[in-house]
Formats: sequence, structure tokens, C-alpha cells
Amino acid sequence: MSKRVIFYYQTFCGLKSLLKLSPQPTTHIHLSSIHFGLEKDGHIPYIHLNNSHPDDNCFNEVWKDIKEAHNKNIKIVLMIGGEGGAYNMLFSNYNVYYSLLKQVLNNHHEISGIDLDIEEETKLENILQFVSDIKRDYPNFIITFAPIASTLQYDGSSMAGFSYKELYNKIGNEIEYFNGQFYEDYTYKAFKQCVDNGYPANKIVMGMLNNAADLDNNLKTISTISRYYPDIGGAFVWEYFEGDKPPDEWSVKVNEALHPVYPAYSDNCNIS
Repeated sequence: MSKRVIFYYQTFCGLKSLLKLSPQPTTHIHLSSIHFGLEKDGHIPYIHLNNSHPDDNCFNEVWKDIKEAHNKNIKIVLMIGGEGGAYNMLFSNYNVYYSLLKQVLNNHHEISGIDLDIEEETKLENILQFVSDIKRDYPNFIITFAPIASTLQYDGSSMAGFSYKELYNKIGNEIEYFNGQFYEDYTYKAFKQCVDNGYPANKIVMGMLNNAADLDNNLKTISTISRYYPDIGGAFVWEYFEGDKPPDEWSVKVNEALHPVYPAYSDNCNIS
């Protein structure tokens, strides 16, 4: 598996600048974010991509770009959850909400996986059932998780309320990679702690925020990690938008850092 270069995509500003690249350094786009709920009368379940049904006309251009990205061999992964939640509602009426999710997946064959960003108390057995059902219905799907970095560095509880080490011990073979949120500590040492805690380097993707001021140091960190762990899982950014650093430039620079040619940077990486 090549090292992953991943965008989370929630601010739907268009993918044109990214899709023009050739060769294409971006490997994955995580389309964000799926939520579940009840209509205003409190009786009709719904599934939303952000604030509307995924097949609402407001997303026509989004899906057009996503299909083009898929045709350029970029894997499309549908993110579920995040800051707005999703899982308590999903498991409150599981069969109904799972059916709504399947309708979306069946309508959009360009989707090749799901990303579980669990930021609310959730029972591990429910997550295991959900992953099992997805793998049964979509055997070739990518399954990913998006924990904060400390969840991988240390065993114990998490934002989800369960131990990711227990999750990994049970279904590690089903998990393609972890999109670790290294937002507060983007260092070689932080990555090494995850590996030392039993997670394979090729399943750890280093996540950063879209902050141009931090990018140079982050690139140095990625380059260093790639020297010491050539099978690093990759890097992602939350999120894709036309900011100080254009997305196409970010993806090119990150891909270069993941495949360093020159000696590793180590002065700011706290190697130990």
C-alpha cells in the first residue's frame, strides 16, 4: 500500500485545483460528514450529509467532483460522526438508520469505505456490530477510524468511551488505517509512542490542521518519520479548502515529505 495523502472535505468549495494535478499525489478524500436524526415532528428518521440529505440537489456539484476524483483513482471514504455526533442516534434505531446509510452507499458506487469519527460515548459492542454489518454488505470497503492521537499513544478510555486497544485487538485486521488527530503534538515522538504502543506504522496516518503557519514544521516531521518508519501510513489534513496554502500545493508537498530524498530533518522532532 502506498503512503496515503488524505483530505477531509466538508467545506464544499470545489475540487478543481486538486483534480488538475497529474500525476495525482492525493490518494483519499474523506467526504464529511454523515449524521442521523429525526425531522422536526420527531417521528421521521433522516440521514444528512452536513445539513441536508446526501442526494439533495444542493450537492449536485459535490458529487460531480467526487465522481471525477474517483475516476482519477482517488479513493472516496464517507466520514460518519465527528463533532456533531451520529452514533447515539444511529444505535437508537439501528435497523432504520443503517438502512438509510445503505441507500446512500448503494446510490454512490464511487464510495469505497467509511470512516468512523466517534466523539461521543458509544458502546464497543455496537461499533463491532456496525463494522461487521458493513463488511458483510460491502466486503471490499475500507474501514477507518479517526481517534485523537493520545488514544493511540496510551491505552484506556477515549472520546468514544471505550479502549481503542481493545477495538484493535478484536478487529485490527479489518481496520485499514487510523487517521490520528495529532493536532496538538505533531512530532516524531508522538508517532513513535503510537508504534511503541502496538499499532503498526503503516496503519497510522498523521493528521494536521489546515494551518499554513505550521506546515513547514509538519513537513519536516513527516520527512523524519518517513526516514525512521518507511512504512508510515501517510498524512491527512482537516480540512480541504482554499486557504493560505492551496490544496494542490499541500498534497504535492506532503507527498514529497512522505518520500524523502534528502537527509531527514531532526532538529525540531524530539527524536528519542
